[in-house]
Amino acid sequence: MKRKRRIPQFTKKMQIKLLWLFASVLLVLVLLNVRIAYINIKSGDTYTRQVLSQNQYDSQTIPYRRGEIRDRNGNVLARSEKVYNLILDCYQVNADEDYLDPTVEALVSVMGEDETELRTLITSEETKESRYQILQRSLTEEQKEAWEEYTAVDESMSDEEIQEKSNIEGVWFEEDYIREYPMDTLASNVIGYSNSNDEGFSGLEAYYSDVLNGTNGREYGYLNDDSELERTVIEPEHGNTLITTIDVNIQQIVEKYIAQFDKEHADGPNESANGKGSKTTAVIVADPNSGEILAMATNHSYDLNNPQDLSQYYTQEEISAMTQEEMSAALNDMWYNFCVSEAFEPGSTFKPVTVGAALESGSIVDGDTFYCDGYE
Repeated sequence: MKRKRRIPQFTKKMQIKLLWLFASVLLVLVLLNVRIAYINIKSGDTYTRQVLSQNQYDSQTIPYRRGEIRDRNGNVLARSEKVYNLILDCYQVNADEDYLDPTVEALVSVMGEDETELRTLITSEETKESRYQILQRSLTEEQKEAWEEYTAVDESMSDEEIQEKSNIEGVWFEEDYIREYPMDTLASNVIGYSNSNDEGFSGLEAYYSDVLNGTNGREYGYLNDDSELERTVIEPEHGNTLITTIDVNIQQIVEKYIAQFDKEHADGPNESANGKGSKTTAVIVADPNSGEILAMATNHSYDLNNPQDLSQYYTQEEISAMTQEEMSAALNDMWYNFCVSEAFEPGSTFKPVTVGAALESGSIVDGDTFYCDGYE
C-alpha cells in the first residue's frame, strides 16, 4: 500500500516567532529612519556645507590659454603667460593644531606674507572654514619652485625637521594666465587688449575673441574603494593662434615717422592737436595686389600692457581732476582707431592711382579723353 505524504504544519508557535521577527526588523528600520531624520534636522546644514566644501576643494578648474596674435612673419604681438595664484585652505590648516605654526612660518619666510594678517585669516570666524583664500596672484614659476624646494622632505633632515615640513598643510598653487604684449605700444590701435577674464575690449582682441579663447578643463577628485584619493583630469582646449597680415618692420617704420611728424610740428597753430603735429594722423599701408593691410597706425597709441595709463597725454593733476565721464572719454579717445572707425574720402589725391591702374591694365591709352559731368 502507498503511504500518504505528511504535510508540514505551520504551527501557531511558528507564526508568533515570525511575527516577532518581522516586528523587530520593522522597528529597527523605523528607528533608523527616525535617527536619520533627527541628524538631518539638527546637523543637515553642517554636513551639507562640509560636502560642498569638499567638492570645491577636490574639483578644480584648469584654465585655458588664450591664443597668440602674430604678424605675418611669426613675430608675437600678444601672448598669454602661465602664472600661479597662491591659495590657502584655512579649513585644512585648522584640522590639526600642529599645522598652524609651521604653515604660517613657511608662508612668511618664503612667500613674504604678513604673519599677523595670516593668523587672523586662518582663525577668524568668517574665514576659518574657508577652503579657498587667494593670498597672492600672478606668481612666477621660480616663486612656485622656491616654495616646493622649501617644503620638500630630504633624507638628510632630522626627524624633527621632517615632522615640521610634514605639518605644512593647506597651501597649493592654482594655474592662471596673464596677457602680455611683448612690443608694448606697437600697433596698439590694431591689436587692442583683453582683461584678466579674457574679454577683448578693442581691436583684434575684441573682434576675434571667440577664436582666441578656448575652453576650461577640470580636475575632479574622489575616494576609491580603498579610501584613496584619485583624480580625473579633463584637459583644457587652448585658444587658436591668430596670424595677421601686419608686418612688424613696416609697422615700426610707419610709427617712427608719425612720431617724428608730431615732434617736428608739436608747436603748430592747431590747438585741438593737443601738442601733436595734427589732431589725428592716420596711416594705412596695403598690398595693392591683395589688399592685405601691412601696417596701420595713428598718433594715438598707448601701452598695451597698461591700457589705462593716460600719463603720456595728461598731467597727473589733470587726471586727478577728471570726473568718471571725462576719464572714460579720454580713454576711449586714446583707444580709438581712426583708420577703421571714421570715413574719409581721398578725393583728387587718389585720381593718379586710378589713372595709373587704368593705363597699366590697358583699359585706356595715352591721349584718351573723358567728359566729367561733375558727380560721377
